[in-house]
Amino acid sequence: MIIRQASEGELDRIHHIVQNTIRSVYPKYYHEEAVEFFLGFHSLEAIKNDIEDRHVWVIEKDGSLIGTGTVLGNGISRMFVDPDRQRQGFGSKLLEELELVVSKDHASAQVDASLPAFNLYLRRGYQVLSGNELDVENQRVLFYLSMEKKFGFAQGE
Repeated sequence: MIIRQASEGELDRIHHIVQNTIRSVYPKYYHEEAVEFFLGFHSLEAIKNDIEDRHVWVIEKDGSLIGTGTVLGNGISRMFVDPDRQRQGFGSKLLEELELVVSKDHASAQVDASLPAFNLYLRRGYQVLSGNELDVENQRVLFYLSMEKKFGFAQGE
């Protein structure tokens, strides 16, 4: 297993992992309008821009990309693992590496956690800062949680 920064040539595979995960997993937690919001928010163009700015990381196993995550300042976002590879520890390993990247320059990491990812972040020591609502299509609301994990002495280490 290798975790490293993404290259521009991996854009299509990363986009596929993100979109496939949203389409496969999110309908179990969210209504159709929220799923459509996530699909648009994590667009090909958004991922492309983040790869070009060297913010995107990937996890690969046996030469295949199986997951991705993005680091912007002290924020970790767009963390997705291929649905066929979930519940095998890859998400935890990727998050651990992204936290190391963040901890080089910041005292804490912050995430806006979707409902499918909430338990992963909770197990990794993140604390809920707030519950948030975002208006989406058809007067529907998307709910997500802002969470934070403190590093070093602030965490009591």
